[in-house]
Amino acid sequence: MTILNVEKLGVTFHQYDRRGRPIEIPALHDVSLSAARGELLAVVGASGSGKSLLAHAILGVLPPNATVSGRMTLEGYELTGAWLETVRGRQLRLIPQSVTHLDPSMTVGQQLRLGPRRLTRTRVLELLNDVELSCQTYDRYPHELSGGMLRRILLATCFGDDVRVVIADEPTPGIHPEALEEVVSQLLRLRDNGVTVVLITHDMVLAMRIADRLVVFRGGQSLDSFAPWQLLNRPASCHPYAQQLWRAQPAHDFWDAV
Repeated sequence: MTILNVEKLGVTFHQYDRRGRPIEIPALHDVSLSAARGELLAVVGASGSGKSLLAHAILGVLPPNATVSGRMTLEGYELTGAWLETVRGRQLRLIPQSVTHLDPSMTVGQQLRLGPRRLTRTRVLELLNDVELSCQTYDRYPHELSGGMLRRILLATCFGDDVRVVIADEPTPGIHPEALEEVVSQLLRLRDNGVTVVLITHDMVLAMRIADRLVVFRGGQSLDSFAPWQLLNRPASCHPYAQQLWRAQPAHDFWDAV
């Protein structure tokens, strides 16, 4: 069952050139994708291809000079107006790229309690336990924790009965391999709990390893959608750019076991 659907999405920015003349800069055009309930969908592509912009468009957090065209729906309802305001931060959640989104002047517990859901201390402790963090983490400040622990705190906000879709925007860069595997484990756990996970990443190897399906981006456009096995076993059935991205990846030992 499709839970998130994007049809012919376009995003254009309105700016002025050096002479003060209005100009339009197309950033996304003709982007279409869908994700089923309990699916891990990876959106892959080079830096600057429009992947994070897609996340911002779905969440409705684009700057005022952006114009959006096309249609985006969650559970069949269009992601606009009051419905978007209702689901954002609740049924529809974002794991941001940077842990600097955490307020350095507040403890972990304070920040998790003051989110859109206004959680109790008991519930926050349960969420921390869900991502394998001790109860002592509740009273810690972000600067007292490792990068991997901070990533798990961001993930903790995505566990709950009301969550439908989680958009994870580049959640793994800059962390050591052990912390990366912890993040991957939690993303897979969300998926196994029936949550739809949209993983935005430039790491093609990671996407091929954990995703149920991939969508390839280039130049603000979605080029192709396929399962990992298709690119491995039937590469000619995938877009040439997807093949190029895969051939450019360094060898990884885990593929010997596939």
